[in-house]
Amino acid sequence: MPRARKTRTATRETKHVIGYVRVSTDQQVDSGAGLASQKAAIIAECERNGWHLAELIEDGGISGKTLNRPGLQKALEMLNKGEADVLMAAKLDRLSRSVKDVCQVGDMAQHYGWNLSLLDARLDTTTPHGRAQLSMMATFAQLERELIAQRTREGLAEKKAQGVVLGARPMIEDGTEELILSLRAEGRGMIAIAKELNARNVPTAKGGAWYGSTVRVVLQRRNAA
Repeated sequence: MPRARKTRTATRETKHVIGYVRVSTDQQVDSGAGLASQKAAIIAECERNGWHLAELIEDGGISGKTLNRPGLQKALEMLNKGEADVLMAAKLDRLSRSVKDVCQVGDMAQHYGWNLSLLDARLDTTTPHGRAQLSMMATFAQLERELIAQRTREGLAEKKAQGVVLGARPMIEDGTEELILSLRAEGRGMIAIAKELNARNVPTAKGGAWYGSTVRVVLQRRNAA
């Protein structure tokens, strides 16, 4: 990760804000449902604090399951370059539906020296209370990850005790492995083999298409047998 800057434009009396808005479906984009209210809330909050709204950035028709969104990545890049002081969203789930991802953005904000403001969660890291709140969110996100891992381990141990064979090998049709081996012997790569299998309508173990990674798994299992 690049080094954080030693000086920061946050010393400005008037903070410069990048507003971020998002809706999940193309239908919402076309109708404007949700976008207008998000923008209005951000504008009102900036006016209340006397902050300058430098830019409103929108991700339309994009899920909040990942941080890899064009608009959000643009906003983060601008903030990390010092072009604004605050990333503001009207609702926490507009930034992300994952507390882990929100905490990741918070870590980035701390590293580069900008702030995060989520209006519905009343999270504002320009204040001591907001920074403490983000720290608690990170703690509980870590706790949830550890609890999930523990439940998974306990569940697998219980199944093993019951005699359930874990990681059973998916079955493919007779002759498919031999076909893959013969194509490989011809010097074809994984992707080329996958294309050939798809062209021949050879079924996979779980249905769907063949990929280079699927072919590699079959070959690795055959070599390990």
